[in-house]
Amino acid sequence: MLPTAKVTAACMSKGCDVVDIVEVDQWDWEAYRTGNRNVQDMFPDLSVEDREVLIGNKKGWYLCPTCWDQSFEGEAD
Repeated sequence: MLPTAKVTAACMSKGCDVVDIVEVDQWDWEAYRTGNRNVQDMFPDLSVEDREVLIGNKKGWYLCPTCWDQSFEGEAD
């Protein structure tokens, strides 16, 4: 069995206490976290939401899907 990493990201929206967790291969996580590869290239099988957790952990800034939708409600795609 390959070692896994539980990657967490806490929502930065005021009053939100959501912490999302994604479990990924430890070696892939370390390669992504310390390198310059795109998250979609490293983790193509993860959902967009799960990849956002990884990005949020790496960058230190994250909005959960609910807060994201509320923050950008009414804006055109």
